[in-house]
Amino acid sequence: MAKREETVVPTNGDTPHPDDREAALASLRTKPDNVHLFRGFGPLLVALILFVLMITLAPSVAPERIVEQPVNPPAAEESP
Repeated sequence: MAKREETVVPTNGDTPHPDDREAALASLRTKPDNVHLFRGFGPLLVALILFVLMITLAPSVAPERIVEQPVNPPAAEESP
């Protein structure tokens, strides 16, 4: 393979110095700190809490009402 020749590029404001480019690449290579609460599982935790609250507070079956009605309703009074 042929060796690649490096040429010096004049710095006219468009091209950063090689040291600046290396510093920028080094900052991109570093692993960022995870600043999320619960390491990103916050929405899952909120959904779980809401689900548990829904189960405990919202009734799934309406309360029963016992309504007693006579089997043979009284007939209307007949007129003479």
